[in-house]
Amino acid sequence: MGYVTYKSEGTWAGKIFTHHGGHKERGFAPDGKPLAQHSVFSCGDTCCSAIKESHKWVKSCAKGSSDATWNELVPGTYYHKFTCTDCNKLETHGCRTIINVDKYVPIITVLGGKDASSRARPTLQKRNTIEATHDKNYVDNGATCSDQVDGVISKQVGVSGDVVNMAKPGMYHITYSCCDIARNCAKDAIREVKVQDTTCPTCKITGGNAKREASFTYKDAGATCTDSLDGTLKAKTTGRVNTEATGTYTLTYSTMDAAKNTNTGGNKCKGGQKAQTRQVIVADTLKPVIALHFGGKKIHVSGATDTGLNKQRNPAATKFMAESSSVNGWIIAAVGSAVAGVALLALGSKTTQVSVPV
Repeated sequence: MGYVTYKSEGTWAGKIFTHHGGHKERGFAPDGKPLAQHSVFSCGDTCCSAIKESHKWVKSCAKGSSDATWNELVPGTYYHKFTCTDCNKLETHGCRTIINVDKYVPIITVLGGKDASSRARPTLQKRNTIEATHDKNYVDNGATCSDQVDGVISKQVGVSGDVVNMAKPGMYHITYSCCDIARNCAKDAIREVKVQDTTCPTCKITGGNAKREASFTYKDAGATCTDSLDGTLKAKTTGRVNTEATGTYTLTYSTMDAAKNTNTGGNKCKGGQKAQTRQVIVADTLKPVIALHFGGKKIHVSGATDTGLNKQRNPAATKFMAESSSVNGWIIAAVGSAVAGVALLALGSKTTQVSVPV
């Protein structure tokens, strides 16, 4: 609904005539009635007590102008003609020029999301929270714009602000603007878009549980960790395997993405998995090897053709030496013999002589 400005035109012959003018109202006459339903004038005459009053809308205040209609929702210039007719059918006329001006600003309505407006941030209408991903592009819900005079003018909505990157967590702001035909512009409305990564990464162990022969080097196969947003991540291994001590060892694999989400649900992420662990059993299954030497020469070596866990073979059969080991090291014993020395070996690379009394 527009504002109107009144301007009087014409002269009046009657003795008593009141012509209301000079007001600025919102499409209504001074008494509150719509202009289309109110004559907004009165007549008087010095000779006749009975005077006929009439009025109508015309296309101009010129004499003989054709009829027109008033539409308070259409800005423009309108003409309201008033006529006073006395008992002798004498007429006098007056004409009012009404300029209907649109001064109302349109209203922007942001679609989708949760309401976020407050007294502190009245232009922030909606807030959207979406999950970060490489697989989708951001599609905005848009906004509508309506005006009391021009009606729905959503095609006039302008969009500016941040370009939302679905693969980059952060806070983005989109601004909507709208002006009507009369160039009345609404206050900009803002949508806040929060892109967040709440998906847990995952780890997959390479291989399974393992059994290893004692005293042989253990090389772990590790694990592969990935994240839907960050791709391949480094796997962290907790625990160690000591092949010099038999027993069962547990290795745990974990990872953390850039948003500090962990594979086991840390940081309250979604889709966490149970702890990824591998058990490694260290056992001593190889038989020892006995080597006999006389005069600096080897005179006997016991068999060492057996294989241990993980198909490990005892190298003592060819090296005739052994390391001092807590598991498969030297076995020292006194052997009653006329031999210069006895060596009991399992594996290794260190030469040791054992003197035996004759």
